[in-house]
Amino acid sequence: MACVQVVYGYMACVQAVYGYMACVQAVYGYMACVQAVYGYMACVQAVYGYMACVQAVYGYMACVQAVYDYMACVQAVYGYMACVKAVYGYMACVQAVYGYMACVQAVYGYMACVQAVYGYMACVQIVYGYMACVQAVYGYMACVQAVYGYMACVQAVYGYMACVQIVYGYMACVQAVYGYMACVQAVYDYMACVQAVYGYMACVQAVYGYMACVQAVYGYMACVQAVYGYMACVQAVYGYMACVQAVYGYMACVQAVPIVHRALELSPCA
Repeated sequence: MACVQVVYGYMACVQAVYGYMACVQAVYGYMACVQAVYGYMACVQAVYGYMACVQAVYGYMACVQAVYDYMACVQAVYGYMACVKAVYGYMACVQAVYGYMACVQAVYGYMACVQAVYGYMACVQIVYGYMACVQAVYGYMACVQAVYGYMACVQAVYGYMACVQIVYGYMACVQAVYGYMACVQAVYDYMACVQAVYGYMACVQAVYGYMACVQAVYGYMACVQAVYGYMACVQAVYGYMACVQAVYGYMACVQAVPIVHRALELSPCA
């Protein structure tokens, strides 16, 4: 070996005894041997650790995934909301960004939001109008009153005549149904109707009898004549002897004068 050392040098001896790698280690160090035997990455791992190798081969994100899990990579590349979407779904993102009501609208529609915030009646008003709300809360008649007035309700429930009574009074109803004369009778009595239709004399006859009418029109003597005859009138006006003359002649009166005086004393007409 002394000859080898003299001719080729100390390293030739080292190589001859320990092998080539002992020379490499002696000249370049231990890591040069590692690289020669296991490759460059074995050196990287030995110096910087396993993750440095993962990053060198697969990139930084592979390290993030290895250490923190897949979702950390998603967040790093696409943002936090991408993770929310991946784990909880799209609607969770909508809620996170726009609020719960945006989800309600997306799933159930705008009207569901209106109902949730303002109540069912707000939906009714938007779709069917204000009057539909009035009807739902207060009933159909409230709508009739709102549009046509109170009297329209009265007419719908009680009929036209109830309106006539409220506006014009009870007598207007009586006149509308039974006629003007029914009002006259109700206010003034039956005789007022008789007078209105047949005249005053019809009332006199109805109350006092036919003879009262005869007397009122023709006088008392017409009644006497009607009841007792014409001669009763002659006697009443001209006396008993006028009746004797009318019936028996003038001479009967002359003859009858003494007798007549006596008869007149006994006569009911005296």
